[in-house]
Amino acid sequence: MIRPLIVLVPVLVLGASTALAHDPPNHDIEELTERIAAHPSAPLLVERAELWLQEGFADEAASDLRMAATLEPGDAIGRAVLWAEVWRQRGRLDEAEAELDPAVAAGSVEALAARARIRADAGRLTDALADYEAAVARLLTVDLALGHGRTLERLGRPAEAEAVYAVHARRLGNATVLVQARIQVLRQLRRHDDALRAIDTQVRHARAKSTWLLLRGAVLAEAGRTEDAVRAYLAALADAERVYRRRRSVASRLIRAEALAAVGRTAEARAEAERVRAASPQLAARATALLAATEASR
Repeated sequence: MIRPLIVLVPVLVLGASTALAHDPPNHDIEELTERIAAHPSAPLLVERAELWLQEGFADEAASDLRMAATLEPGDAIGRAVLWAEVWRQRGRLDEAEAELDPAVAAGSVEALAARARIRADAGRLTDALADYEAAVARLLTVDLALGHGRTLERLGRPAEAEAVYAVHARRLGNATVLVQARIQVLRQLRRHDDALRAIDTQVRHARAKSTWLLLRGAVLAEAGRTEDAVRAYLAALADAERVYRRRRSVASRLIRAEALAAVGRTAEARAEAERVRAASPQLAARATALLAATEASR
């Protein structure tokens, strides 16, 4: 009768000590918690730690990583990256970087990318830039490309940032987020014609054109081309109405609200934004920003 109790103790500890201290924040964590309770293993704990970190639960992730280490040593480099994120979320950036240094020395590009982000968070921008440049030379992702460009922007080197965004966007299949980042820098540099050319390329290829047309209107307005800006805003509203009639999604409602605001139909825009804010936590911040922007026009 003693042997089954010895087997059950780690199951009870692993299943209840951290993850069940409160309701899991998503279904994936809940499912992993059930699997760990039934068959505890280091890979499952590490997988759950990564999910905890994505949700911002650093203490729970740390507990899972510690328990994983008691079961088996595992992938030292992969776990170092996760531990670094634990320290980063706790605001202890020196510990985060120290966690990564051996993994970087061992040649891990994942650790190099993580260290670049941590150095940027710490305001060590020159060091962060060196890490980003080394990382993108070996592995290019959208996140790394954004970090590379944003670090250059923070260093006061917008022209270089624009060039970096352009090159990385091309290499990553015209990734939308990088195109948008490049356009924002072009606006800061008052290179309106270049920004418009980039936007027009997107308009030609996009199925839903409203967001790009709204951006086109904003750039035209900044360039002093008021009549052209109004035409772009009206085109954006027409496209937003078309998409909303077809989809009736919360996201398409928000874009419609933004287009309504752009053409001066403020009351309708605010009503739509209020509906979005009530319906979608993910889009609430953007809806709130629209409400704040239109407050003076009430």
